[in-house]
Amino acid sequence: MSQVLIDGHNVMFAWEGVRQACLKDPKTGRRMVVEAAARYQAQRPGRKVVVVFDGREGMPGSAEGRPGVRVIYSKPPMNADMVIREMVEKAQGKEEVWVVSSDREVQSHARACGAKVFGAKSFEAEMMGRTPSGPSLRSGRSAPGRSEKPTRMRKMDVDFWLKVMSEEH
Repeated sequence: MSQVLIDGHNVMFAWEGVRQACLKDPKTGRRMVVEAAARYQAQRPGRKVVVVFDGREGMPGSAEGRPGVRVIYSKPPMNADMVIREMVEKAQGKEEVWVVSSDREVQSHARACGAKVFGAKSFEAEMMGRTPSGPSLRSGRSAPGRSEKPTRMRKMDVDFWLKVMSEEH
């Protein structure tokens, strides 16, 4: 059975509609990502889907989700990237592990372990039934188009992350 590991916050901020909702209410953004993952999993019942968020919601290490989707919040001092890297390392049949993240470090590590890597925008396109601009979850090959990871952060994204990272839990 293939396993799809989704970098929750990375995906949340790569999708324009979700990012806008999240800037108003982070819980709404997380819920939207989990719901998209549940729709994806429902269409592909042979895949185990895990969404990993940084430990900011509920109790660190807690898990919740929708049918077919497991949601994990990292337990400090680990963050979501570290949890995903660890899950890839421990996975049996790494060629059946698919990592959804546009984070270059997460991607590099996953590839080095033998997992397949898909960018956040490619996952969004897959969800919407559009042709992805990056690697496809169907083919694993890149489609022509611009890079899906911005080279600069917008001020509103920086302000949001400063707020999120300064919250005490």
